[in-house]
Amino acid sequence: MLRGIRNKQKAVVQLEQQKTQEKEKEPLNKDKAATILQCLVRMYLARIKIRRVAKGVWIRVFDPTYKRYFWYDRLHGASSWKQPKYVELFDNEDIQEVINIQRVVRGFLGRCRTKALANQKYVRYFDSESNRFYWFDKESQKTYYVVSKWLQNQHIAMPKEDQLLLQSNLKIKELEKKLLEKDNEIKKIRLKRYEELEPEIIRDKVKNAKNLRRSKHMDDWTTDDLAAWFTQLKMEEYIPSLFSNRVDGALFVNLSDDEFHDLGITNRFHIRKLQLIMKGYRTRYERRKDRKQQHDPETEDEDDLISEYAPSELSALIAAENEDDSTVEDDYSEENDSLASDENELTKLTEEQELQKRMDSQNITVQLLMKGDGENFPIIGDIVRVKYTCSISDGKVIMSTKNVLNKPWVEFVLGIEQVVKGFDRGLTLMSVGERSKITVSPEYGYGKTGLPPHIPPNTALVFDVTLLGFRPRTNWVKPLIQDPRTHERPYFKDLVTSLQLAKRSDMINDIGHIFSSSMILNDDDNVLAVKSALESTGAFQSGSKM
Repeated sequence: MLRGIRNKQKAVVQLEQQKTQEKEKEPLNKDKAATILQCLVRMYLARIKIRRVAKGVWIRVFDPTYKRYFWYDRLHGASSWKQPKYVELFDNEDIQEVINIQRVVRGFLGRCRTKALANQKYVRYFDSESNRFYWFDKESQKTYYVVSKWLQNQHIAMPKEDQLLLQSNLKIKELEKKLLEKDNEIKKIRLKRYEELEPEIIRDKVKNAKNLRRSKHMDDWTTDDLAAWFTQLKMEEYIPSLFSNRVDGALFVNLSDDEFHDLGITNRFHIRKLQLIMKGYRTRYERRKDRKQQHDPETEDEDDLISEYAPSELSALIAAENEDDSTVEDDYSEENDSLASDENELTKLTEEQELQKRMDSQNITVQLLMKGDGENFPIIGDIVRVKYTCSISDGKVIMSTKNVLNKPWVEFVLGIEQVVKGFDRGLTLMSVGERSKITVSPEYGYGKTGLPPHIPPNTALVFDVTLLGFRPRTNWVKPLIQDPRTHERPYFKDLVTSLQLAKRSDMINDIGHIFSSSMILNDDDNVLAVKSALESTGAFQSGSKM
């Protein structure tokens, strides 16, 4: 039996080799394709037959003595511990098919079980007002309008009342859909009928408009009057375009010559004819509009359209219009001059401001290193945020926000003498994001005294400043409920306590003066300066701790 299987496998391999050789040698025709399909079918059927026969011959049996399985050949009555060849060929396929079948069965059973649990847990209702379903959870006693798509597709059971309500709603929708279809059919029939009757309707309108007396002002004409006028000019082919675009007299008198093409008027003779005739109508329309603007009573003109003005009168009218335009331009220029003079008066600086500006230009020099936005400049009273390095003329650095203060930036208020005057005034000349080198004269720095031992007297200062930003200073508002300390503490119990507090206040002022300079070299110098200030006020002894 095994020899037969092996021989058939060899035959299949040889057949496949022959097929590949034939494909390489000759192009495939219909007969060869049919032959190949037949061979494949025979191979598939032979494979099924071999598998069925082998399963009927071999049986897998368990031996309790050796606790192993062996294979028994029922055809020859022989047994073998070795696994037959057909098992190697077909066993893996059987296992994969069993797994697939189990997967399908488990999925089906799981869906059925989940659907049963969902029907036990939820009840579905229909809301006719919002035309939506909602689900009621029996366990949590909650209502949900928005659920998962899976739950929407399960068709949870509904009460009979809601089922009847849903059916009636569906019927109403079907009737509304049919009604809409009928309306569309009626509209199509009406449109078709209107297209058939439109030429007759237009002819009747034009005929009726001919019998009526038109106004001499074209802007008062209706579309029927304009169509009757086109009929008199023997331009009937343009009348449908007037009605389709709903062009009346007011629109037509304001059309330019280039816009005649939009109405389908492409004949150059007709365009020239309309240009000549429209001159009189447009002149009358402009005069009437001017009278309405000037609130003058209307006066009827009895002249014809073409002979309304003589050539001399037209030239005089044009000259008068030019004079009016020149007077309007003169008035406009005078108004602009007056506005400019008012702006100059508003922006004019006072004598004190002019003097301060000259002094600033003499004592402050700004060298631009990197441009800012050029739009946002701080003013006095704003809280500015800067990072800077201060040095003297010989290049010695005496203050830096990075190395000395260990901060990325500092903030202070402009114009209240928290820093030296030159630094204060120079920042008003910088915009946000700008980096500049500000050189300050001794007068705008520490003056004749300097700041010993770091800044000698009469020494110019150089600031390398970057303006990071600024914000307006918030106004202080008196609180409705005040802290009791603000009105109880000023009353002292005895004179000694008041004197001590007075010394402390003087000490704090001296320390604030030292720190406001912001020109101390390092932390040790800070301690020495504070100690000297405290010793001068008598509030610090040499043996005490800071």
